[in-house]
Amino acid sequence: MLPPPLAPPLPTRPVRRPRRPLLWGGVLGALLVIGGVLGTIVWVGALSPYGFIRFSLPRADRTITISRPGDYLLFEEYAGAADADLPSALLVTVIDDGGRSIDVENLVEPGRRGAPFTYHVPPNEGRAVARFDAPRAGLYLVQVEPLELNALDRAGYRDRLPDQLAVGRQLAWNWMRTPLGLLAFGLVPLAAGTLVLARVLRRRRRREPEPAREPPRAVR
Repeated sequence: MLPPPLAPPLPTRPVRRPRRPLLWGGVLGALLVIGGVLGTIVWVGALSPYGFIRFSLPRADRTITISRPGDYLLFEEYAGAADADLPSALLVTVIDDGGRSIDVENLVEPGRRGAPFTYHVPPNEGRAVARFDAPRAGLYLVQVEPLELNALDRAGYRDRLPDQLAVGRQLAWNWMRTPLGLLAFGLVPLAAGTLVLARVLRRRRRREPEPAREPPRAVR
């Protein structure tokens, strides 16, 4: 008896290797995620109001360490500081480590409401009221003393002292200290990198080869 003819095996799909764009997409997504994480850390520690040096009143004498010369701002912080409000009656003095007095510029004149720069980054809300130029790195003594309103025009000043004071470096763009800075430096790159990685993984799963089918056995 002749054996029955064997059925030819079914063709199997060739194994497709991931294309190079998937590799580069994964690298790009990973770099964006890493950049977003690092940008968030830099914003929180160096750009945002969270990294300011803070001290309290009624009389504030604080020695601060300045590592980079340049312009620095003194902020007063209290609930509602970002709103249009009169300045507090404060006398600001800055002295370097050699005992020399540094010029201090008042940014809010008596009777003027508002400030050139304000921020509201919970739980901190403040506004810049004074500026000084640190000519070199080193130690600086910042003294802030409340003035007696009885000797001043009370209509030009806020009748209460701020909750606390803060010192931070002046930036070229004030928006970098607001939540927009966090969005630009951290959240946007992080979200973009996550989307790129998710798309790469989804495309890679689509290109995975299906398991080879076994050919049917011959019937005897």
